[in-house]
Parts: sequence; structure tokens; C-alpha cells
Amino acid sequence: MVIRLEPEIPYTFAPGQYCTIGLEGIERPYSIVSSPHEPYLELFVELVPHGALTPRLWSLRLGDPVSLRPRPKRVFTLQERSPSHLMVATVTGIAPFVSTLRFTLHHGDRRFRFRGCRARATRTSSRTARNSRWRPRTSPTS
Repeated sequence: MVIRLEPEIPYTFAPGQYCTIGLEGIERPYSIVSSPHEPYLELFVELVPHGALTPRLWSLRLGDPVSLRPRPKRVFTLQERSPSHLMVATVTGIAPFVSTLRFTLHHGDRRFRFRGCRARATRTSSRTARNSRWRPRTSPTS
């Protein structure tokens, strides 16, 4: 699920950072999907059926308030001094990379190449992993 928040005060962050949101006194960190230039703060939230917070978040209605800690934290921000970055993620873990991609494309930065792949696995074994077929998809920005 995508949650779009409209903070009541300006919320400054860098692509790849996360924020902490809460409801009814329970707080959890979520990576920010949106780019700093976008008007909303977007988060990907995967439902954890017996979790303390996500079932409550999934039952929210448009306009319901949630708490938001005032400062984001750094985790997956790009280090400009590094010449290359390898980013691997699944499910909602892709959020900081989406934020970075949105930011990069918005600012016309053409230094990066983005690649992705899909694989369909029927069983988990080292033999299957070695023999699995996957097709890389390349989307160069240059």
C-alpha cells in the first residue's frame, strides 16, 4: 500500500532517508518513496497481518491523522564520493531506490544507469538458483 502524507510543517529530507510514523502510540520507521521536490511524503507499507502497526495503517481512511517524527534519518543516501553504487532490494525495501530514481530524473542527472530483473522461481535450491533464467532490463539515463 502507498500512504501519502501531507505534513503540517515543512519536512526536509534527502532521497534514501526514512521517517518514523505512528498511530495510537505505536511508531515504526518507513523509507520515503517520494522525492524532496514532490508535494507529498509517500511511503510503501506492507501489511504484516499480526503486526502492531500495519493493520492499523491499512485501516486508515483518507484524512485520518498519523504522527510523524520531525526529522528524517539517513540510511540509503548516495555517497557522492563513491563512483558506483549497487542497490538490491525486494518488496517495500525498494522505496529508497525509487526516491533516488525520482530525484535523479527530476534533476536531469544522467550519471546513473538503472537495471532491474525479474525471476520466477519454483523452488529454492542452489541448483535452481544457478539454472534460473532471468532477463536484465536496462534503463540508461544517458
